[in-house]
Amino acid sequence: MGRDDLHDLAGEGGAAVADQVKPLAKKKLWTVVSQDDDKSYSGENAITKVIKAQKAPVNYAAFKAGTVVPKGSTTSAHMATWPVACTIPGIRDRVMNQNFRRR
Repeated sequence: MGRDDLHDLAGEGGAAVADQVKPLAKKKLWTVVSQDDDKSYSGENAITKVIKAQKAPVNYAAFKAGTVVPKGSTTSAHMATWPVACTIPGIRDRVMNQNFRRR
């Protein structure tokens, strides 16, 4: 799978950019977001809705609120999502394969 076959979304654009993502329906997607990431969670849901409306498959994972930021940490849920997501072998493998193919 080449880098053109996979796009990982960060999702802070929200509904305002949802129409701009329609071309992504032709790509293989794996979306990861935390429910307590106020900007990204609503944005990813809007983006995913647009893509699914085009009958495109999307791998979508939303971590429950309160599960990605360690207790006592000042890190945002947005920044804490990727370290948790990358502990999942399938996600880690896709991210690493995409990065190695860019070189």
